[in-house]
Amino acid sequence: MPKRPYDTYLYIDNFMFSRLIEKQQIINFLLQDNSSHGAPDVVPVIGGYNVGKKSLVGYACNDSMVRSHFSSILHFNNDSFLKVAHETLLSVRTLVIVEFSSDVDDNEWLKFYSATSRMDTGSKVIIISRFEVIARLGTVKPIRLRNLSHAEFRYLFKVLAFGGTDPENHPKMASIGVEIANMLQGLLLSGNVLPDT
Repeated sequence: MPKRPYDTYLYIDNFMFSRLIEKQQIINFLLQDNSSHGAPDVVPVIGGYNVGKKSLVGYACNDSMVRSHFSSILHFNNDSFLKVAHETLLSVRTLVIVEFSSDVDDNEWLKFYSATSRMDTGSKVIIISRFEVIARLGTVKPIRLRNLSHAEFRYLFKVLAFGGTDPENHPKMASIGVEIANMLQGLLLSGNVLPDT
C-alpha cells in the first residue's frame, strides 16, 4: 500500500468508513437555514482521541453542495480563534471551523461568537474537540463520535492490511492481524498506520 495522508485511509470505495450517518448529520446542519437571525448556529463534534473528528468534518466540508453553499471556509484553533474577535469578518456566508485542544474561557468564546454574528445569514460554526465540556458552546445537539465497534475495526484493519488478498490464504498473518486489531481497541489512527508497515 503506498504511503498516503492519514485521512485517505478512512475512505473505502469513495466513502468514509463507518461515518456515513455522522457525515450526513453535518451536511444537513450546514445546508439548513439558521434558526435565528444574526448569530450562526454552532455544532460541536465531540469524540475521543483519534476517532476521526477532523477527518469527518473535512469529508463533510469537501461535499460539493457544502463547498458551493459557503463563500468562505475558515479554520481556527485554540491559539488563533480569538483573532476573529479583533478582525472584521466578511459579510458573506461563511463556515468557521474551530478546533479546541483544551477547554475555552466563556468570555473568550462570547467575544468570538459575537464577532461571528456579523457574518452573513446562513453562516455556520463547527467546533471540534475531544473534551465533552466543549459541547456547552453549541446551539444545536452535538455530534458525538465513538471508537469503531470491534467488528467494524477488525474489518477495516483487514481491508487495510490485506487489500484484495484473501486473509485465509495467509492464516499466520491473519492471526497476527487479529491480535494487533484487538490490542488497538478501535483507535483509527493506529489502525490506519499499522497495516501499512
